[in-house]
Amino acid sequence: APSPLGTLPSGAANIIGSILVYPIPFFPVGTEYRVVRQGDWGADLDGDGVSESFRLEWVHSYLGVEDYTLPLSQGTGKAAHLRNTIRLTLSPSSLRIDPVTVESVEDSWWMPNSGPVKFAIRTVGPTGSVSNETLEISFGTVAGEPLFKPKPDGTSAKFQLKHNDLVFDAVRNLYYATISSSSATFPDRIAVIDAVAKTVIYSGNFTPGSDPSAMAVSNDGSTLYVGLEGTGDVVKLKLPEMTEISRTTLPTDLTFGQTVAKSIAVSPLDNNVLAIPLSSATFGGSRGIVLIRNGVIQPTVMSSGDTSHVAFDPSASVLFGYNGYSTASELRRISVLRDGLAELFFVTADFEWSPRIPMYSPAFGLALGSGVYNPNTLALKGKLASGAHSCILHSVPGQIVCLDSSAPAGMAVNYIGKLVVSDGTTYATTANLRYAALTLYDEAAKRIVSGPKGQLALSFGVGVFGSKSGNSIWLFESPALQ
Repeated sequence: APSPLGTLPSGAANIIGSILVYPIPFFPVGTEYRVVRQGDWGADLDGDGVSESFRLEWVHSYLGVEDYTLPLSQGTGKAAHLRNTIRLTLSPSSLRIDPVTVESVEDSWWMPNSGPVKFAIRTVGPTGSVSNETLEISFGTVAGEPLFKPKPDGTSAKFQLKHNDLVFDAVRNLYYATISSSSATFPDRIAVIDAVAKTVIYSGNFTPGSDPSAMAVSNDGSTLYVGLEGTGDVVKLKLPEMTEISRTTLPTDLTFGQTVAKSIAVSPLDNNVLAIPLSSATFGGSRGIVLIRNGVIQPTVMSSGDTSHVAFDPSASVLFGYNGYSTASELRRISVLRDGLAELFFVTADFEWSPRIPMYSPAFGLALGSGVYNPNTLALKGKLASGAHSCILHSVPGQIVCLDSSAPAGMAVNYIGKLVVSDGTTYATTANLRYAALTLYDEAAKRIVSGPKGQLALSFGVGVFGSKSGNSIWLFESPALQ
């Protein structure tokens, strides 16, 4: 500290000089390092023509290593606790005036890789008045990297992969990702990610067509359906060879042109039956839902209401639909007919910008977003934790895993990526899992895809929640997902 007391008369400034504030950081606990400076103050304060004298005592001590609560809910760490006690006494030249003393005690805590994290300063003035000041770090960066990154509650295998959609094949423990036409590597292909080996391969020279997007895997793992946004086809592939079985061209809208698949749902009882919500290839929006049997579009098309995602119930006689891309927020119960689809009724569900996919569980009914609904009446039965969205049924029976949309003010710095694990019957949160500490809110995961026990896939991409496409995929593993 070149001027430890600030601006002083030249006499005192020359005597005090500079003081090494933290001279020996690793001397034994309880040892004191004492500096004393005293002499002529260099100024007449009492008006008798004689300069006053002063004594400055500076005591530095090391109090040991202590637990310190870290910012951003990161837990605790170890910090060295140091103390500086500064006592300044001015003694007037006149014996009729008593000496005046000011004392300041500064406690500081220092952590590896970040330096000082807290100062607590207590000052006692000459009249006995006391003032306290605390300075504590909330966040910071070193060389552009944020401090206090929370440790994830699991491990991640990361793949830089520009993809349109992502699904899981539970029979083979494989993820399939459709690669965009705009990707610099392997455009229009299907990437295969091994959930166990954590490796990725591509479908070689095979491509299902132009700009593959929405996908669905049959329950028995024998069939993969792929929607093509470039042509409006839906291609049926045999697994694991990915050989083409057939393809169906979706309808052309008289006003908006060729339609494409927003999403695909395969009947749990018949791999040849699928339901597809339609969108315009050029203008987007909703263009109804079609039922396909054995590659043939059935004549009864459900055109009422917007629908982006659908799911069959176990009997395959009922289809649940939801619109996740507009504020309509309508949850639909749809009858599956021999020749198509017919809406039974709908209710208004809570709105959120996310790919809310209806999910049926025999244990508790219908899950959608952060709500659990009666599958027969669509009445809301219960709500999961606040902030939960983009929920999925995990491979663990009765377990619902959601992204946590809560973020710090401004949603800009040190956003912590979190997952909320809930019980679908009691709606209680069973675990809060950190998958990463991210710099920007827009870098957080946008979708979850269920994987094997202990693992799930996170899809990352820039944009609002609800965007299917992503720039990278993480396979996140945690004991809490077992």
